[in-house]
Amino acid sequence: MMLICKEFARLVASGELAELSFRLRLEARVHAWLCQHCRRYQKQIDSLGPAAERAWASSTADPAETDALARRILEELVRAQRQ
Repeated sequence: MMLICKEFARLVASGELAELSFRLRLEARVHAWLCQHCRRYQKQIDSLGPAAERAWASSTADPAETDALARRILEELVRAQRQ
């Protein structure tokens, strides 16, 4: 049995991939190998944390800069997706 996209996306978003059994991790890898959409989604999720950390570190954490912070996070995500 193979994972479907919805299950794969849930596992990626929740960070549960590393905690899966060997068989389920293998199924997830095969699914990502076969499905370009899930591969792209996983790459975006994997880049979200570091992008947010970089954007937060470069801000003054002033509530007035929330919009600018959100824009920087989006720019980092777009940049990471192009790599």
